[in-house]
Amino acid sequence: MVGIQPPREQLDLAGRWQLAFDPRNEGVRQGWPTHWPAGAEQVQVPALWNVTHPDYEGVAFYRRTFTTPADWSGKALRLHFGGVSYRADVWLNGRYLGSHEGAYTPFCLDVTPVARIGDENELVVRVASLAKGREVDGLLLPQCPASKQSWYYTHGGLWGEVRVEALAPVFCRDVAVTPDLVRECALAEVWVENSTPECRPMEVRLEVTAPGGPVAAEVRSAITLQPGVACLTYRIPLPRPLPWDLRNPNLYRLVAELAADGGLVDRFSTRFGMREFTVENGRFLLNGEPVFLQGVLLQPDYPITSVVPPAREMMVREITLAKEAGFNLIRAHIRPTPPGYLDLTDEMGMLVYAESCLAWIKDSPRLLDHGRRELAAMIRRDRNHPSVVFWGVYNENRPANALTGEALVRFVRALDPTRVIVDNSGGTMAIDQDFGWADRATMVPPWSSERRPVQDLHIYVGAPIPTPVYEWMRTLGAGEPSVDMAAHDFGSRAVLDELSHEWRTYRGQVFVSELGCGGLPDLDEVVAGFGDQQHLRDAREMRAFRDSLQEGFVARGLDRVFGSVQGLVRASQELQAAGLRRQVESLLANRRVSGYCITQLNDLAWEFHAGLLDHWRRPKRAYEAMKALQRPHCVILKAPSPVVTLGQRSDVALTLVNREPLQGAAQVQVAACRPGQAAREWRSLETPSGAGIYDLGTVPAQTADTPGEWRVVARLVRGGSEERRVGKECRSRWSPYH
Repeated sequence: MVGIQPPREQLDLAGRWQLAFDPRNEGVRQGWPTHWPAGAEQVQVPALWNVTHPDYEGVAFYRRTFTTPADWSGKALRLHFGGVSYRADVWLNGRYLGSHEGAYTPFCLDVTPVARIGDENELVVRVASLAKGREVDGLLLPQCPASKQSWYYTHGGLWGEVRVEALAPVFCRDVAVTPDLVRECALAEVWVENSTPECRPMEVRLEVTAPGGPVAAEVRSAITLQPGVACLTYRIPLPRPLPWDLRNPNLYRLVAELAADGGLVDRFSTRFGMREFTVENGRFLLNGEPVFLQGVLLQPDYPITSVVPPAREMMVREITLAKEAGFNLIRAHIRPTPPGYLDLTDEMGMLVYAESCLAWIKDSPRLLDHGRRELAAMIRRDRNHPSVVFWGVYNENRPANALTGEALVRFVRALDPTRVIVDNSGGTMAIDQDFGWADRATMVPPWSSERRPVQDLHIYVGAPIPTPVYEWMRTLGAGEPSVDMAAHDFGSRAVLDELSHEWRTYRGQVFVSELGCGGLPDLDEVVAGFGDQQHLRDAREMRAFRDSLQEGFVARGLDRVFGSVQGLVRASQELQAAGLRRQVESLLANRRVSGYCITQLNDLAWEFHAGLLDHWRRPKRAYEAMKALQRPHCVILKAPSPVVTLGQRSDVALTLVNREPLQGAAQVQVAACRPGQAAREWRSLETPSGAGIYDLGTVPAQTADTPGEWRVVARLVRGGSEERRVGKECRSRWSPYH
């Protein structure tokens, strides 16, 4: 089977289209689908119309003509759209084909009865985008599954591919693969469509190739297909399968063929991985082994093109940077990933937490309908990707989750039995200096329909964090909190009391699914990245932020403190890096924590200050801090106070975090020195070699007789070579006062 080309042909409709805006929404009434209006302009497809008309919201019509090959007679023709934001109505040759709602998932329409074979065809697509502050087609932005369009920018247009596909009258519509690593097999569900009015005998051939190319399994069956769509199910043995994991992302390929009278009729292929991922009492396991999740949140926006990256290389870069910084999970926040993204995470060995675009959707009579439609479309598109291990329904949306969470969790479980389902990220608690609330959160393990309680927290404590707040994070989930967070202006006492009540009986692990902040970018560099496209909304907004920052810098005389705006940016990044480092250290040293997800990987819109990377995926100081911290072995220092009096001794505690066993002899060495000076006298500590979190005790740090700044430095030495500890250097300032 390998090497045989599929008997499918495609006509790519990318290129120049006509675009006519319809601000009064009169196009259908005036007959535009059959009588194209004068004055339309030429635009490139695929692309959002915001690339050329950044501020337009509402309705517009697209038109183009194409000629189908004469030899397509007798074929089944399907018109595919990779993505349209937000609602699409489609006409071909004046005949209405249907509509689709949803901004981020693909769809296709049957054009067989309408297409003119060997002749010119006219395709017209009406697109309705969502708008801030008004209805479009009766749609209100807050009541629609629109990701973060309500927070940032609305967008409209044909942003995904458009193509016509010619298939045999009997063809394979889709294949879903359910891996079973324990039983060493895979369940393949093959959806076959017979578009003719007759029963058609077929031979179904399935071939699975293992990583590297050898054939791992073959299946043959004869079947008679009635008109319509049939789902054929096959159990494929895969003895001693190669598992997909973070270090060895082994990918299998399944090829499904339909044959009749000895000839090939259709061919369909997909990749999959043999892996299992589950949650037990808040602890995560990959292929039966515990995995500590070091996640980062991918915000759903790209510069210039918004929905998709300006170039594929940007996706490759951000996943590569995340991997190199020690992250093992990307949380694709509040919308399906761009096309091709999950192929990369599959190949590179990166776990993915896939969320729907329901976001903070408000209640309406269509709430459940929206949820089912969007979740079904995302799962159908992405279910064969082994990197996807979570399906997320809601995010910080207590009202919607209370109304439809149970129904949507059951719906997702019926569509896919194999993944962990999260009903409402941050559902246990979301807290920062301005707001806070506590509720309930659940996760559903694979092959189960039981919603099990989990501590899923969103914590935003700023930078730098006070020592009591650090201690609170270091003891999350360990019974009654030892720190009164309300006294430090985080949340309300009622919220914290409710959380404390939950912790008295909760015995599982804690997942901090949001925390942190990256720091200001160099806005001059960010603005310059837009080049000659300064008319775009994101470019204008970044330019406005840059100009406002520069004006405020001068007005407040900050040059006397920082020298320049770039000096302020560097100082801000250093502060945020130190604060984020300290927060992550607190979680790494907490035995009750099973993972975290840093907010966020990338800057966008008014959250330009939050990413570890800027708009163009250039690293900030916080990224470098995480790259240094998130190694398999980490030594964490904790001083009782940042300031002590002259001559006073300060006992610094050390914690060793081994995410995997140490290989060979190793020791932790500790020393105190002045900043900028090399440490001379090192004290060695016994180092456990097994995986786990180990308290190594304290080492005394004696101050000198003169005021100034000292630091305590620890390093891990293995096999005679120094591996510097990951994390911030523990610095203590010595006060001149007694």
